[in-house]
Amino acid sequence: MSPSRLATSGVQVKLHELYAFVLATGEILADAPRLSARLMKKAPMAISYKINEAIVNGTGAGQPYGWFTSGAKVSVAKETSQTAATVNATNVAKMYARNLKPGQANWYINQDVLPMLPLLVIGTQPAWAPPSQGLTGAPGGLLLGRPVKFLENCQTLGTQGDIQFVNPKGYYLAHKGTAPEFAESMHLYFDYNINAFRWIFRVGGQPYLSAAVSPAKGSSTRSDVVVLDTRS
Repeated sequence: MSPSRLATSGVQVKLHELYAFVLATGEILADAPRLSARLMKKAPMAISYKINEAIVNGTGAGQPYGWFTSGAKVSVAKETSQTAATVNATNVAKMYARNLKPGQANWYINQDVLPMLPLLVIGTQPAWAPPSQGLTGAPGGLLLGRPVKFLENCQTLGTQGDIQFVNPKGYYLAHKGTAPEFAESMHLYFDYNINAFRWIFRVGGQPYLSAAVSPAKGSSTRSDVVVLDTRS
C-alpha cells in the first residue's frame, strides 16, 4: 500500500458578535404599551436577516465567510444571445450538472426570478412544478425536483447570484446558544428618560470547500455552490 497525504488543512472558525441596539423614550413606552412586544418580535427578525446575509454574502472580515463570496463558487455562463435579465431551462440544467451533490441542494432565488420559473420547459416537460398542495399554498415549488426557496439575500434579477443552487450541508455554521441574548437598561440614559434594548448573537461560518472540485471523469468542475453568471 502507498499512503496518500490528506489534502485538507485545519481552519479556525471564529464567532462574530451580531447585535441589535435600540433606544426608546419612557414616554413612547408608556404611551404605546405594545411597542415593547413589537421590539421583542422585530429585533430577532432583523438578526435573522443579517445572519442570512453573512452566510450568503459575508466577507469573512468581522463576519462569517459567505458561500457566494467563496473561492469554491462555480458560475455557469449565460447562453449565447440570451436575453438580458432572463433565466432559461438550459441555465438551470447546466447549474444542476455542476453541483457536487444535487440531491441535497436547494434553489435559492431572488423573488424577482419567480415569474421566469413557470416558463421553463425541457422538451415537453416543465422544469418547474408548483407546490404539491397547488398554488394556493404558495411558495416556491420544485425546480428539477429540488426545492425552491425565496431569499432576499440573493442578488437582483439578471446579475450573478439571482439564482443559486446550493447544498447547505457544504457550509459550516457555528453559533453560541440557540437564541439572541437580551438585556434592557433604564440606567444607561437615565437622565434622558431613555430605555436601551440590546440583543447579541455570536455566529461564525464558512464553506467546507476552498475551491471547486475536479471530477474523476470530465472537465467541468463541481461545487456545493453553483450560481448563474450575469445576463446583460
